[in-house]
Amino acid sequence: EFGGTREQLQVLVTPSDQQGYVRLEHFYPHHRVIQFKAHDGNLSCLSLSKDGRYLATCSDKGTLVRVFDASIDSTGKILHEFRRGTTNA
Repeated sequence: EFGGTREQLQVLVTPSDQQGYVRLEHFYPHHRVIQFKAHDGNLSCLSLSKDGRYLATCSDKGTLVRVFDASIDSTGKILHEFRRGTTNA
């Protein structure tokens, strides 16, 4: 998924070649690539916020949704975690 506008961050997110890992690639204002572990199992969904600052992921089990910092200085820090059946919507 690709996020951001020309005036904002431009970032591409894809599953990594390692199970449960995400590859986050920034193109603007400078090129930067990081990989980090998002889940123990396979990823089933990746979604960037419109401005490219936040990344939501879901594992193939579907029990956890995690929201990460996807900013240019990100280290893959988890900002929020939602667990099916235990977190109020």
